[in-house]
Amino acid sequence: MPYMKNYLLIVTTLGLLSTSTLANVAEHGTLNFVDNNVFIVLSIPMSAFKGVDENKDGKVSIVEFNAHKS
Repeated sequence: MPYMKNYLLIVTTLGLLSTSTLANVAEHGTLNFVDNNVFIVLSIPMSAFKGVDENKDGKVSIVEFNAHKS
């Protein structure tokens, strides 16, 4: 089973690095293995999201998030 986790880690990392947008903006990330599932968590700076903070308060409200999540 450790072989499978290493394989998934390598495949996921290579996939993310080949996606130029994520590779350029992701500051930190973790992979979480739970049973047979892999979850990825990325820290992305607000500057990666152009025009989301409509009221320019430095925060993204749930209304702003939902309006721009596509």
